[in-house]
Amino acid sequence: KRFNDDLQILPATFLVRSVPVCGQAPLNTRIVGGQESSPGSWPWIVSIRPGERGKDHVCGGSLINEQWVLTAAHSDGDLVYVYLGRHNYNDPNPNQVERKVITMKRHPQYDDVFNEYDMALLKLDSPVPFSQYIYPVCLASGGSSVHAGVSAWVAGWGYTQEGNFTFPNTLREVSIPIIGDNQCKCAIPFFLPPDTLCAGLQEGGKDTCQGDSGGPLVVKEGTRWVQVGVVSIGQGCGRAKSPGVYSEVSLYEEWVKNETTSGNTPGFVSLYKTTKSLHLLFFTLDFFLLLEYSFLLRYLYFYQNEVLLLLFFYAE
Repeated sequence: KRFNDDLQILPATFLVRSVPVCGQAPLNTRIVGGQESSPGSWPWIVSIRPGERGKDHVCGGSLINEQWVLTAAHSDGDLVYVYLGRHNYNDPNPNQVERKVITMKRHPQYDDVFNEYDMALLKLDSPVPFSQYIYPVCLASGGSSVHAGVSAWVAGWGYTQEGNFTFPNTLREVSIPIIGDNQCKCAIPFFLPPDTLCAGLQEGGKDTCQGDSGGPLVVKEGTRWVQVGVVSIGQGCGRAKSPGVYSEVSLYEEWVKNETTSGNTPGFVSLYKTTKSLHLLFFTLDFFLLLEYSFLLRYLYFYQNEVLLLLFFYAE
């Protein structure tokens, strides 16, 4: 880590094809914890590798439709091969598909000094077939919100420990909570780009690391998995009071749609996730607001003449 193919009829009879129910992972039974993942748990995860076949994994990414992968802009520009449906780091399997990258589109405002707009799209040389092991993730749409404390998941083939420069044999996964912006700004000792969100544990120990860059940070919404972040930067790996920083996917909906003109439109999902405590807080506030509103209505009903007199007096 790094310093059902539906047709929707639109006005004017334009037809837009969207990804068939994105974010499905029928082989995923994860609830809590961090461990080696089982094959097919994260069917959108991809391993991106440079140059010649057999080269080491350099970063992760996520499949967002049959021909496009979302990753980080700071990933090496010499990204040539993408492996989908992979579980073991080097060993192929019958569910695996390999594609060549023909175009890398970094966000036009990407700043490699401050890591702003750290988002990129990779176009594959041909569409990939969907299966239980290869399937596109949903993306958080513009205006989506994920509150502090919500559990998110991240997976990748990155280093498992800071300073240990070896990749794991299999895909690893970990569950970490979203962290509020203010807490993150206090914890991060460098400039925090405004288009980011943070996730991690106060005590450390669970995090992304080198090799996980570009991978997806996802949350569960009903039966679907929705990507809310792209692994971007961080201070070391798994350090206490040092959360990971992720590019916030919901801020890029328009750009992603404009760039992914071939294939089905990526599936965007409106997301508003809170913790149980926040749900209780909002319910309590709504209850007291309703009480206050009812008292106001009763007052106006019983004292309407006095209210009208006061309004007349102030109008004069």
